[in-house]
Amino acid sequence: FEIEPIQHYDVVVCSMVINCVPEPVKRGEMLARLFTHLKVSDGVLLLVLPIRCIQSKFIGSFDSFDKLLQSFGFIQLLPIKTTPRLAFYVLGCNHNQIDHTIYSKSLNQNDSATSKDPLWMQVSRASVSKHIDIGTLTRFSLGLNPSITSAGPNEFSVIIPSWLLPEPAHNDKELKHKDVNKKNKEKKKNKRVMNSNQKLSKKST
Repeated sequence: FEIEPIQHYDVVVCSMVINCVPEPVKRGEMLARLFTHLKVSDGVLLLVLPIRCIQSKFIGSFDSFDKLLQSFGFIQLLPIKTTPRLAFYVLGCNHNQIDHTIYSKSLNQNDSATSKDPLWMQVSRASVSKHIDIGTLTRFSLGLNPSITSAGPNEFSVIIPSWLLPEPAHNDKELKHKDVNKKNKEKKKNKRVMNSNQKLSKKST
């Protein structure tokens, strides 16, 4: 937490660290920091966590944790490897549609006066606003899931910091619009597959 992220590192190793951070909101901040520590083009994060943390009551499953990582902007470069107790992730960064002039302009001019927030926070916020879905927001946002604070000292949970989330006035509209578009695409895809299968069955008969 003492090193300001500036998209500098080719590889970051985070093995059995996030689960040792005592506060859920600090774990969310650490994921945001890890994302902005990595180089834009080809940075790699090696992340190791206990499986019991990923399958905890407040995370739910590998699928839920994957969506949480995607919300911060991470993408899986290799399939997850597991042992009976540990999960191993090899992650890259999905920088599509993120405005990186936030970094380039401010670093070149040595001036961050355009925002009161540090540069890494601006990039993290831009990433989350592009990648989060309403299900993940509902599960890991303190504002929409107050019960997440009831996690005991031996229970693993993650809270997405409020400063990372899109503006409240746009949250519901933007995220619902994303979900609707995603569902429409899935319906169209399923319809194409169904039509294709029907054509094949007709030919076979």
